[in-house]
Amino acid sequence: MAITSPVTLSGHVDTTVTCETPGARYVASASGSLQGYQISESVRVSAYRGPGTYHALVAVSVLGPSSQDVVTAVPTDAQISASGGSVVFSASTSGGRTLAGSISWACSA
Repeated sequence: MAITSPVTLSGHVDTTVTCETPGARYVASASGSLQGYQISESVRVSAYRGPGTYHALVAVSVLGPSSQDVVTAVPTDAQISASGGSVVFSASTSGGRTLAGSISWACSA
């Protein structure tokens, strides 16, 4: 995971990543700690048909020592493989700050 705004964070969040494919949907979600910040993310794809590139909705929360930045339902493209995926996102929070970065994940068994 890499957050480029409003703070710069980069690294691996050592946590379970839940990937589900109920019906024609794909959902990947995880939360954990990165450099003293609590991070939560989810990626949702509708009309999922197997590995490929899809339009997705991303939700990200970054909770730091003195602030919380949250974006929900950010449209972006997701690259989904048989074992995980990746997205790049950028959106304004309700506080008017830009939350931007990238997420790559591997689904836990």
